[in-house]
Amino acid sequence: MTCIAGYGGGSDAIVSALGSLPDSAVELADVQTYQTYNAARNAVLESGSEVCLRFEDTICNNLVDCMIDKGGVGVDNDTRGTVVDACLDTVMKNQTQDCIDGERYDSVLPIDYNIARYSAMECMDGWDETVAAEGSCAIFTSAPDAICSGAFSSAEQVEQIWTGLFTFAGDYDVSL
Repeated sequence: MTCIAGYGGGSDAIVSALGSLPDSAVELADVQTYQTYNAARNAVLESGSEVCLRFEDTICNNLVDCMIDKGGVGVDNDTRGTVVDACLDTVMKNQTQDCIDGERYDSVLPIDYNIARYSAMECMDGWDETVAAEGSCAIFTSAPDAICSGAFSSAEQVEQIWTGLFTFAGDYDVSL
């Protein structure tokens, strides 16, 4: 029950409803305060598909920024968009479509804690902090935050993507 209060921002309405909450999550969906909160939250919540797309865009945009910083052959600000698209097509391939089709980062009500979604969002936040402090190349040359492991569907997927990123950079004569 404490989690729900925290999840709802600790609002007075949520806190007062805690004493009379139903025993099951299904019944929880009938609590008006919870319905109102979720209607408002879902109106502004990034969809699972949007998180999938943002995750791949974050990876490829940071890779291309790193390649530009390292002077990759044929990679500069004028070709940036084309190279990002090539990264999305060759490195990410079907990964993002599989993420969307599998609803990997979707938010499911009434209790919508999705560890993969949370991990992906925390991972991207960590990448943003690393890039701001150390530059785009740092996310490819340092150990990732442990939370990032939850963003992927398997260890094989991590290996496939990271191998693809390093190979892709090598195709432009950039060593990560």
